[in-house]
Amino acid sequence: MRGACGGEVETFSAELVEAFRAHGLPEQLCAGVQAHLESVKRQVQPHPVRTRTIQAGDMLLFGGARWEAIGGEGHAPGHLAFYDRERLIMLCGDQVLPDITPNIGWMAGGDPDPLGSYLASLDRMAACEVVMAYPGHREPFDLYGRRVAELRDHHARRLARMAALAAELAVQDEGRLTAFAMCEALFGGRIGGNPHNLRFAMAETIAHLERMTFAGTLVQDRVDARAAGTPRIYYRPAR
Repeated sequence: MRGACGGEVETFSAELVEAFRAHGLPEQLCAGVQAHLESVKRQVQPHPVRTRTIQAGDMLLFGGARWEAIGGEGHAPGHLAFYDRERLIMLCGDQVLPDITPNIGWMAGGDPDPLGSYLASLDRMAACEVVMAYPGHREPFDLYGRRVAELRDHHARRLARMAALAAELAVQDEGRLTAFAMCEALFGGRIGGNPHNLRFAMAETIAHLERMTFAGTLVQDRVDARAAGTPRIYYRPAR
């Protein structure tokens, strides 16, 4: 897999759509999601000729200050925030946003538990004293510690709601449900009319379902339905 930005050969789009199909995404919605994914390439090309790899823990000098790179997974692989310990300033990117929640970026073949990784990254973010935070979206904000706590609470509430929905939906479908069925229950049937939002909603839903399997709340079942086209992935409440 070369990734969403890819070079001459890009397989990420097809692989993610195939994974969504296995998670119950209806065939009539798959083409729109794949076209949306492929359109992303045009927004990030041409690629830089020279690049530098930055690791969590690296110290960098820019903007007249010394910054520590802080790793934060879950939203995007390799995401980094930058912290100025002298001025207590955080360039938090997409890891902590002031009034929207970062999408949890489940990807085919990627981190098997991106929500778990994201929640762990909030521990590292919460350990930093911050007087002003500069996010990747929206305006700078100062109540950083409170916002980190709100993000934790948001995901705790969503997991609790999904546990209740899983019990209801599983009863309707022979004791098990697909990620798409859960996605519609969470975000509404209209989500299918917007491929961009549908892509993020499916990733978010699968990330939470997988966190629940790691926690033992749900069990994942794989059904070999290759004769019918695609293996299917279901979830059911743990007994």
